[in-house]
Amino acid sequence: MALAIGALLGALTGLALALAQVKLVRMYAAGKPEHIRGRAYDTIDQLKLTSFLGLPLIFSIIGYMLAVSYFG
Repeated sequence: MALAIGALLGALTGLALALAQVKLVRMYAAGKPEHIRGRAYDTIDQLKLTSFLGLPLIFSIIGYMLAVSYFG
């Protein structure tokens, strides 16, 4: 049970970081010229493909490994 909780907490942490990345890029793009906003939104599309899949997976593995090492 503790191992699953570690993996779940890691996945939620990764998802929160991915959401923060997208939010920061959107905040940066606000009020910028059109060509910069276009590049920022292209970056957001790439982040959605990579960060929303990759970061939760990586952090769930890290959380699982930490739970294994702590709870044995």
